[in-house]
Amino acid sequence: MLHVLRMWTAHGSHADSVQFVAALPERREDRRIIVVSHWYQLARIRMLGRQAGLQVIAVQAEQQHALFSQNRLYAAEVAAFLKSSLKSVNKLAER
Repeated sequence: MLHVLRMWTAHGSHADSVQFVAALPERREDRRIIVVSHWYQLARIRMLGRQAGLQVIAVQAEQQHALFSQNRLYAAEVAAFLKSSLKSVNKLAER
């Protein structure tokens, strides 16, 4: 059964959410999840899912209006993407 994960980070991080879903007992057999989030977060969420061994189907949430502090959010997402990317590189380098 496919699992749908709506990403909302008021109480945690995307990485925490992906790790939580990856650890669910019902995810042992079927490693596919559907993620719904803002368009600018989908690349990092897909990467986090791959790092957790999940096949992520990413769906852009419908945006009704411009986000408050949109430029700051984009900049923060770029930094978070690079940080997540470097974690993968560090794991490879340790091997």
